[in-house]
Amino acid sequence: PSSPSAGRLLVVRNTTVVVELGGRRLIVDPCFASGLGAPGVWVAPSPAVAPEGLGVVDAVLVTSGAPGGFDDDGYARLAAIDAPVLVPDARTARRVRRVGRTLRVRVVRSGDVVGLGPLVITASPAGYGAGDAVGYHVALATGAVDAFARRGDGAGGPALWHTGPLPPLDVAVDAGGFAVDHRADVVLGAGPVVGWRVGGPPFVAPLDDVLLLARRARARAVVPLGGDVDVAIAMQGVLARRASAPGRPSFASAPLASSGGPRVIDAAAGTWLRWTTAPRG
Repeated sequence: PSSPSAGRLLVVRNTTVVVELGGRRLIVDPCFASGLGAPGVWVAPSPAVAPEGLGVVDAVLVTSGAPGGFDDDGYARLAAIDAPVLVPDARTARRVRRVGRTLRVRVVRSGDVVGLGPLVITASPAGYGAGDAVGYHVALATGAVDAFARRGDGAGGPALWHTGPLPPLDVAVDAGGFAVDHRADVVLGAGPVVGWRVGGPPFVAPLDDVLLLARRARARAVVPLGGDVDVAIAMQGVLARRASAPGRPSFASAPLASSGGPRVIDAAAGTWLRWTTAPRG
């Protein structure tokens, strides 16, 4: 970033995102494997950037150990030797340690706070029935990191929130409270694009739920994630891209801007996006 009030982000594919803030480079969900590590179930494009092309990474944040959140080979190819790795469960921690590149692996739960230089990283509530999961709120402290972490709202400095995989908000009530308590300039809405065709309500959050969270977090922009992933032909009879109910836009059909709320930026993977923090009343 060129100034303390600016940050950059790069969508690599699906929920894999590189974030630059406060002179630090983070990668969320380092998954570069074919089919997100589950070929035959998911169809995903090639990553916009290979692990070797990302340069030095200062921290690795994993939202879920499920396909799309982490792959051993992609992680091993990152220039992230000795970088701390935050994961949502013990199984993923064991996978990271097995690769043998760092001993700095920590299992985090919603509400846990980790300092990284001038950054404060807070785990947020997530999960949609596929095991343990978290989101990550990343903010630049403008004063003492400890005091900033206790305050928790990101006041004064730029902040970004990668929601991790979310169920609909009528299920994920904790996510709404987290949004109110943690201001973010940009929300990365990690809504998986697939749900059950039959057998009950969809288990994934639609875009308008993510927009509601963004409004509660006083965000200026939402970047949808996961819209480039589809269902493999062999699975079409079981899984299907989530159909939107009337008035509830999907990630694929969302407009590029919404009146009276955060702007939706549907940027192509491989494009660096920059954001700044303006004074707030």
